[in-house]
Amino acid sequence: MNAVLPKDFFRNLFFRTKDSLLLGAWIGGIILVGGLLWFFTQSLRDEFLKNSVNQVLAMDDGNRRLGPPLSRQKFRRGESLRGRWYSRADSEGRVMVFAVMTDGLRLPCAAMVSQDGLVEEIIPLSLQAERALKRLPSGILKTYILRIEGGAL
Repeated sequence: MNAVLPKDFFRNLFFRTKDSLLLGAWIGGIILVGGLLWFFTQSLRDEFLKNSVNQVLAMDDGNRRLGPPLSRQKFRRGESLRGRWYSRADSEGRVMVFAVMTDGLRLPCAAMVSQDGLVEEIIPLSLQAERALKRLPSGILKTYILRIEGGAL
């Protein structure tokens, strides 16, 4: 049994392979550019988040403000909840801005944390989050509080 290959088999194989590699390189390049943009715009995104939260806090209670973001390395070891830590401009303490997941929605919240690492208050940052936090079972809210306090130590 002699298998005879068509005359243009290797030529077509070369072009198909080349096209596949070019497509893969384009996809890899787009992912690389997206990752670099994500990394290098972190401080800008932190500033936008801080300004947005400060606007909500000013409408709710004019005395509270977020200060500059805190270093990520300081809280990484005990942190089991995704969010961003900020200092408080009005007092000693910290604020964690995070999202509560309920009913398939991400609801933004801020937790005011004392200098001792205890959560003083959880503030919903949107009207929808305020309504959802009222319906949220107390056990789930306590779980979020324990995770925040664990990351604040």
